[in-house]
Amino acid sequence: MSGILVILFGVFLIATYKIPWLNYEKRVHISGARSPGYLRSLLLGAAFALGWTPCVGPILGTILALAWNSQQVWQGAALLTIYSLGMGIPFILIGLLWGAIMPLWKNINRHLGTISIVSGILLIIVGILILTGNMSMLMQIFSPKL
Repeated sequence: MSGILVILFGVFLIATYKIPWLNYEKRVHISGARSPGYLRSLLLGAAFALGWTPCVGPILGTILALAWNSQQVWQGAALLTIYSLGMGIPFILIGLLWGAIMPLWKNINRHLGTISIVSGILLIIVGILILTGNMSMLMQIFSPKL
């Protein structure tokens, strides 16, 4: 069951790039904004989290499905820890190096479609590995021995 779900997440990632009504954004332009405060930061963070749910959802759903399917609790916890580090560390680094990163960020935006399609294909491959039973074999090979 989780293999089919992972494949559907991969198809969704590819489809969001190809189907315009699945891939759109809304922006709120606030004129005359005051200086930033704690409440404004909280609201902006909440809006950011809601806006990124479609982007993060398929990958997080896949990680959760893999964690749910894992044989040991520590395997699921390790997957979720690595996912969290992979999400958090880039944001911290971008925040610290914002001025130097901005020119590079504009170049990455040109490749977002390709990144979405490659991510979708990788998710479909992982889903097929789960359905065929080969994912558990790969997890045993690559998981650390405690």
